[in-house]
Amino acid sequence: MPSLVEVKLVAFYEAGRVFAPGEGVRLTTAGLHRAGGAEVAVRLLRNSLLVMGYGHGSDGGRFVFGTGWCY
Repeated sequence: MPSLVEVKLVAFYEAGRVFAPGEGVRLTTAGLHRAGGAEVAVRLLRNSLLVMGYGHGSDGGRFVFGTGWCY
């Protein structure tokens, strides 16, 4: 039996570093940026998707909203 609505909750944590042009790649935690947040994804009927989330890290926070549709 097909479902009408599906809700997914997603929590995330990520870390990364950007090396300057000409700088050699090396294993280090110096300059490491960290972020974490959460998202809610809602599927309506069989093909419509709404995603809302918020992430916050050392560079500030960002709210995201996305939609999708498949056939």
